[in-house]
Amino acid sequence: MSDLTKYATVSWTVDDVLCLSEDTRGTPTITEAAAEAFLERNSKYIQDRLIELGWDVLDTYMNMDGLL
Repeated sequence: MSDLTKYATVSWTVDDVLCLSEDTRGTPTITEAAAEAFLERNSKYIQDRLIELGWDVLDTYMNMDGLL
């Protein structure tokens, strides 16, 4: 068994951020550069939070599979 094998990898893109910023007409309210800067500036915080939430997800699905 190896800790180097990774599963359920999550990645966010500039398009994801742009999608969240869309106005009622579906037009992004920020630029691609602003979205990229946001991801660069907050990448560590996003990663930390996803890991935190991931523990709850693992627990839930392990319970559902009868492993806990």
